[in-house]
Amino acid sequence: MHKSKHFSKIHPESRLITQLSRKKVSFEKISISSDSEKKSKICKEYIEKMYQELFFNMESRSKRLDIVKEELANSTLSENEKKQKIFAHYKQESEFLRAKRKCLDVGQFHIISKIGQGGYADVFLCKKKETDELYALKRMKKQFIFERNQVNHIKLERDFLAFHSSEWIVKLFSSFQDDLCLYLVLEYIQGGDLKTLLSNLKILDEKVAVFYFAEMIVCLEEIHNFGLIHRDIKPENYLIDKDGHLKLTDFGLSADDHLYSTKLDDLIQKNLEETKSHIYTISPRKRNHQALRKWHQKRRQKSFVGSPGYVAPEIILQKQYGKEVDLWSLGCILYEMLAGFTPFAGRTDTETLENVVNFKQVLEFPDYDDEEPMTDEAWDLIKILLSSQEKRTKINLETTIKAHPFFKGIKWDSLRQMDPPFVPKLKNETDISYFDTTYFRESKLPFPDSQQDPKIVEMKKANLNQLFSGFAFQRFPQNNNERFPQNNNERFSEICDSNENEDQK
Repeated sequence: MHKSKHFSKIHPESRLITQLSRKKVSFEKISISSDSEKKSKICKEYIEKMYQELFFNMESRSKRLDIVKEELANSTLSENEKKQKIFAHYKQESEFLRAKRKCLDVGQFHIISKIGQGGYADVFLCKKKETDELYALKRMKKQFIFERNQVNHIKLERDFLAFHSSEWIVKLFSSFQDDLCLYLVLEYIQGGDLKTLLSNLKILDEKVAVFYFAEMIVCLEEIHNFGLIHRDIKPENYLIDKDGHLKLTDFGLSADDHLYSTKLDDLIQKNLEETKSHIYTISPRKRNHQALRKWHQKRRQKSFVGSPGYVAPEIILQKQYGKEVDLWSLGCILYEMLAGFTPFAGRTDTETLENVVNFKQVLEFPDYDDEEPMTDEAWDLIKILLSSQEKRTKINLETTIKAHPFFKGIKWDSLRQMDPPFVPKLKNETDISYFDTTYFRESKLPFPDSQQDPKIVEMKKANLNQLFSGFAFQRFPQNNNERFPQNNNERFSEICDSNENEDQK
C-alpha cells in the first residue's frame, strides 16, 4: 500500500492513462481547433528560424575569428599585442551578443527626410542617435501587409537580407517591430535610383546603357543564385551608390525559385477584370514614338508602385512561372534606356496589359528623331529577353546573355573596378537631391496612439504580432568603433514632431 501511494504521488498521470485505456479512448478522434493549429504553425516557424539563425551566427563568429587570426599571423605585432587584439575581438563579440538581447525601437533613430515610398512601405533617411550613422529606415504597416496577403513575402525579404550579404544587394543592418509596423534598417544609398536618372537623361547613350545593364544582370544573378525570383524588377529598384555602381533593393514581392502558380500580383490585380474582356485584342498605339516618349516621361514621374509595363505576360495570364519573369523585366528596362519609353506603354494600365499579352504583334523597333538609334546588337538582345516564356526558360545568363555581342569589352569579374558614367556629387552626407520626392504622398505621421485607434484593437484580435514573431535581427558591426544600441522608448510620432518643429524653425 505504501509503495502504491508513493507511486501514485510520483506519477499521478498514471491514473489518467489507466482510465483512458479502460474506456478505449481513440486519440485520433481528438480534433484540433483552427486557432491551436495556427498557433502551433507559428511556434514551429519561430523555432525553426531561431535555430537557423543560431547556427548561422555560430558559423559567422567562427569565420570572423579566423579572419582576425589570419590577419594577426601575417602582421609584425608582438605576441603580447596579438593577444590584446584577440581579447578585444572576443570582447566585441560579447558586447554584440548582449546588444542583440535588447529591443531596437524607432526612438533610437533621428528621422531626417522621406526618400522613398511603395505600395505598402515608406522609406526614411535617418541617423542613429548613438553613432550618428546614416541609414534608410523602411517602415511597413502590419495591418496593410496582412490585408494584402503579403506576410510571407515580407518574411522572405527579411530572411534573404539577413542571411545574404553582397556588394550588389542593399545591406540589412537590423530589423524590429512595434504594435503598428515592421521596420528594416537598411544601407543608405546616396545616389538615388535608376528611374530618376532615366527621367533626367531621357535616352541613354548605348555605352552608358551597356555599363548599367551589365550591373543590373549581376545584381539579378545574385538573387537567382540564392534561389529567389524578384518579381518586381524595375528602374526604381536599382539604386546608385556613392561610387556610381548599382545595387538591387525591395524584395517585398520576391518568391522562392520554382514554377510559381499564382493569381495576379496586387499591383495589377485591379486591372484584371477590365482587361479580361478584351485581352486578346491589340489597342491602337501611338505611331508617333517621339510623342509617346514625352508622354511616358510625364507618366513615369508619377509612378509610385510597380508598373504593369514591366510585368511578364505569363503573370498577367496567371500561368506558372519562374526566373524568366525577371528576364522579361530586364528586357523592358533595356528598351526603355535606349528608346525613352517602355516597349508596351499604353495610355492606360489596361492598354499596357493588352500590349504585353500581345507582345509578338506590338514589339517594334522605335523611331528616332535626332537621337542615335540603338544598334543591331542591342535590338537582338532585347528580342531575346522579350520572347516567349518557353524561350526565356532556356536562357542561361552566363552563356546566352553575358556572352552576347552587346556586352563586348565588358569584364564581368571587375565591374566594380570600372569607372561608372555617373558619380553622385553630394553637398553633404544628408543631401537627398538625387531622390525625386515631388510626387510623394503625404505620410500620415504621427501615428495615432494605440489606445485610441480602433484598428489596433482589431490587429491585436487577429494576433498580427504573432505572425511576425522572430522578425528581429541585428547584423554584426563592420566598424570596430561602432557602439551598440541602447534601448529608448521614445515614440516615432514624437520624433517626427520634433523634426518637423526643427525644420520650421
